This record gives sequence, structure tokens and C-alpha cells, in this order.
Amino acid sequence: MFKAYILSGSNLDQPLDQLQEAKERIAARCGKILAASEIYASPPWGYTEQPDFLNQALVVETILAPEALMQSLLQIEQDMGRIRARHMGPRRIDLDLLLVDQLTCDTPLLLLPHPR
Repeated sequence: MFKAYILSGSNLDQPLDQLQEAKERIAARCGKILAASEIYASPPWGYTEQPDFLNQALVVETILAPEALMQSLLQIEQDMGRIRARHMGPRRIDLDLLLVDQLTCDTPLLLLPHPR
């Protein structure tokens, strides 16, 4: 078992609903959610001409190895309609894998711990 830390964010299409849906999909597909932060607002950075984000951090207990977990998160984003039209642009859902236990990873798919 691994303990993974995931940050979810949304600033399009009812962001609160998007975060809830992502949380449900993560629980169904990736593992048991052990803890969830309060939902908080944050301003965009990089491309700032967009709405503020709503964010929530999750702690998930999973049997998925880090790269398999990242693939699952990317599939959830795609299933929820994420479109990658602009780097750092507005998005329906963004799922970042921040940490997995004390593991490090540096592959084209995944960098752990997350650099930002």
C-alpha cells in the first residue's frame, strides 16, 4: 500500500461540483480517501487572465504504484472533459500527484515530489 497526496483544482463549470466529482472518481478508481482538506480559493498564476481556482488536497491509500496512479488521474481528468488548450490556462479539473510516501520519481510522465 502507498499513501498518496493529491491536489485537485478547478476554475470552470461549477468548480465545487467538479472537485466533488473528482473526489468520487478518485475514491472509486484509485483507493480509499483517508483525509480531505477544506476547499480553498487561490488566484491563478502563470496565465492570470482567468477565474480563481478552488482547490482541495486529498490523502489516498492506494495499491497503485506512482506511475499507474498518475495514469489513473490523467484518465479521470480526460473522462471529466479536461481540455489542455493553454498551458496553465483555465480547466475543469486538474489533478496533481504531489507525493507518494517518501518515493522519488523522475520520468517523462511523473516527477515526485511534485516540483510546485
